[in-house]
Amino acid sequence: MKPEGYFNRFQVPILTISDCLKQRLSSGRWNSKLSTSRQRHWLAALKRKALACFGIGTDLLAAFSLFLNMGRTPVSRTI
Repeated sequence: MKPEGYFNRFQVPILTISDCLKQRLSSGRWNSKLSTSRQRHWLAALKRKALACFGIGTDLLAAFSLFLNMGRTPVSRTI
């Protein structure tokens, strides 16, 4: 069991993932406190899911919120 605020099979809180993605998309820089490869994984998964579900040109942060509202994990590799 995970505490509230975590995705299943993820070791980082949802808020931290969201903040890292916001930082990358707004400033172009990765969060220095977490692994860059982990953050790349999250961004790539989000892009893939957003493209598959919402199409080209979707705002990725809006897609992240939409997936959360749908009860889906926005940064997992499954579509």
